[in-house]
Amino acid sequence: MESYDRFLEENADDMTRAAAAGHSAVICLATPGVPVIYVSDVFEAHTGYKPSEVIGKSLSILQGPMTEAQAVEDFRFLIENQVPGTVRITNYRKDKTPFVHECALRPIKDSQGNVSHFIAIQTPVAD
Repeated sequence: MESYDRFLEENADDMTRAAAAGHSAVICLATPGVPVIYVSDVFEAHTGYKPSEVIGKSLSILQGPMTEAQAVEDFRFLIENQVPGTVRITNYRKDKTPFVHECALRPIKDSQGNVSHFIAIQTPVAD
């Protein structure tokens, strides 16, 4: 997806760009609800969701019955405190099959040093 790659090139540091390369990743606004604005091509292959089905929504659409409450709280903490971190979580593909992944959340700052976006990089965990 050209917009996703361009956004990373223009806004993310080298380490974040390298971590996102080839992974299932999304970029979200740092606003209430943390809506998705870009997704990587790998995200669709990994989750079954097309970009049009997630853009403008929260990643909570991936949650389901086995999603760990503590993992959700850990994400809230990272977002509210605008700090990077990694959370292991069970989420669900579009076809409702669960998958476990480690999700590295990294804040992206604007030119004034304010967090404007987050990138969530998903790495599948083998069962």
